[in-house]
Amino acid sequence: MMQRAAKVILLLVGSALLVLGAAIPKDIMAVLEKIDKNNANYKTAKASLEFRMQVGPMSQTLKGELWVDNTTGKFKANMGEGPMFSTIVYDGEFLWTYSPMTKEYTKTQLPSQTIREGIFFFMPISIALAPICKKTFTSQNFLSTLGKSSLSKTILNKKNAHLITFTDKNDGSVVKIVVDAKEYKVLQVSMIPPGGQGEMIFKVTSLESNPSLPEGTFAFTPPPGAKEYAPPKEENLEGQPAPDFSLPSLNGKTYKLSDLKGKVVLLDFWATWCPPCREELPIIEKLHQEFKDKNLVVLGISNEDRQTIENFLKNNRLTFPILIDEREKVGKSYKVVAIPRVLLIDKTGKIRKDILGYNPKNEEILRELIERLSKE
Repeated sequence: MMQRAAKVILLLVGSALLVLGAAIPKDIMAVLEKIDKNNANYKTAKASLEFRMQVGPMSQTLKGELWVDNTTGKFKANMGEGPMFSTIVYDGEFLWTYSPMTKEYTKTQLPSQTIREGIFFFMPISIALAPICKKTFTSQNFLSTLGKSSLSKTILNKKNAHLITFTDKNDGSVVKIVVDAKEYKVLQVSMIPPGGQGEMIFKVTSLESNPSLPEGTFAFTPPPGAKEYAPPKEENLEGQPAPDFSLPSLNGKTYKLSDLKGKVVLLDFWATWCPPCREELPIIEKLHQEFKDKNLVVLGISNEDRQTIENFLKNNRLTFPILIDEREKVGKSYKVVAIPRVLLIDKTGKIRKDILGYNPKNEEILRELIERLSKE
């Protein structure tokens, strides 16, 4: 759970890098504006919901409760019960997650503006919070991801409702919003992840608007005996020999690092769900095009399944090989804890540059070093 929480936080921070996408049809935009206008009436809100995860014939349902203060951006979510119980709290300064099963918690300092701008990307709690958060569906960070969209009529809980369906233009995931056609209260939000396998469904079972919330609702104190989760440390590998590996690519060819001695090799560890990775991919592609005939081999490495990657590449053309590391053996040998992670290996097989995270300046740093190494 804690490793997934770390990925979630990376998603949240990276969401600010997304740019405005295609225009939204006027009829759909009108519904979104009415949802946010209704939600703006909630200074505080309390909601109960059912969370159902469906994967093929298997289904699991959990219940949860949400509390939101839209004047401060603070929120609290309790999900599940027994060993599946978890808590997420944002107290205005720190984002806390806690799992009683492992007795571990995380504590991440995040500005309220970051939370507000990135709320819809804070999966999966963002989907649950969306029905009661102010200015979620008309925020630029949400609209910027939208590709194809449609609006239709449906019935839920014996109420006439609108069904809005969006496809994420970056990874192909699908978001469905069911909203009461009369009051424009969100009744259900669901997400089908990239690849179309499974669905997360958040159904609002009760909603209390502007309740008086007890003092301390959004405070979190680690319970006695709880320990702060310590993620594995990212080790910089510069100056070390690059661990050899052999991995299949999407086109069926197997790449072995030791076969590339005499060439400069750039490894890019990335994933479709990672916004900073997606932001950096055009730079990696640009370097590939610029140096592919000058002794540079670029290899993208992802631990996702083939279908997810292929769906992403339908809308994001990359010409360098993408290798599949589903069991994460190569990622572990390179001590990859967070992504994006780019390593530049010289002709002798030594790691000369190890860069964690995305920064626009990475392009200049990598280009200068590639030019130098290609001449050595």
